[in-house]
Amino acid sequence: MLEVIYKQFEKIRIRMLTQLSQQRNSSLHILSIEASLRQLLEVLAMQYFDKNRPMQTLLPSMQGVLRSPKDFFSQLPPAAFHANAIFLATIIILAASFIGVPFHSFSMLFMVPVSYGLGLIGLKAWSSYIGWATRSFGKAKLSNANAFNISAYASVPLVFSAVPILGLISCLWSLYLMWVALVSRCHVKSSTAAIIIVIPAILFAISATELVSFIFQLFPKLGQH
Repeated sequence: MLEVIYKQFEKIRIRMLTQLSQQRNSSLHILSIEASLRQLLEVLAMQYFDKNRPMQTLLPSMQGVLRSPKDFFSQLPPAAFHANAIFLATIIILAASFIGVPFHSFSMLFMVPVSYGLGLIGLKAWSSYIGWATRSFGKAKLSNANAFNISAYASVPLVFSAVPILGLISCLWSLYLMWVALVSRCHVKSSTAAIIIVIPAILFAISATELVSFIFQLFPKLGQH
């Protein structure tokens, strides 16, 4: 995080020096400095999820990715490991499972371990594809760890995935966040990022629908209120 802040501060410092050499109007110069400092404060205020401080960082990180996704992903520190992302994904999957119980059946509680396992496997498969497609078609650098990291953050809206109507909205929102991440962080062209995300998302939605239907056929009580 400190490295990100330093790089951002250096960019602001260079911009201020450039503007100082070009501008003669003191009032415009003051406004420019104020805007630059405000931008720096926004960077300092941005928080990301930390598995060592989950209670302090969970809500601020979720709020950041939902309110300012472009700034959030552009300033997201690089990830060397999957630990924080797995912890965050675990919270999202478990929250979605428990939130969906009142709208379906209490029998879903017995499916939580299955939902958790399938959720993590699905997220890993999705992030692996995103990393490969970004490197192959987007001509950008994106390691598997960073792909998993941004995929976990983009999954934040999926806490409502099991709620009728809201489930569809949350899925679309999650895809939008992923698109923002590829464009703002990986600098992939917007059209290329859309193609990378939309086509497999449609195939994944069809496969997921078939899987859910199969599960309900095996466990009919899950579809009963």
